[in-house]
Amino acid sequence: MLTLHYNYFVQYARKLAEYIEEECINDLTVWTSELKRTKQTAEFIHAPQVNWKALNEINAVSCPMFVNKEVCPNFFLRAPG
Repeated sequence: MLTLHYNYFVQYARKLAEYIEEECINDLTVWTSELKRTKQTAEFIHAPQVNWKALNEINAVSCPMFVNKEVCPNFFLRAPG
């Protein structure tokens, strides 16, 4: 089951990178928290990246109604692009 979730996550990260590349954003800098998942989400984006500690806890309270089993099938399958 964990592998399935990871595969959706990687698919989402790749689609996000494709979308951002298609947008042709000049001088793009990607800001992420220092958390592992945010860095992994941005890993396929070809732009300078800044990991900022102040962003670490933002997501912890922004979507409290979701748990991974709800988010993964409903969100990751609808990747941009």
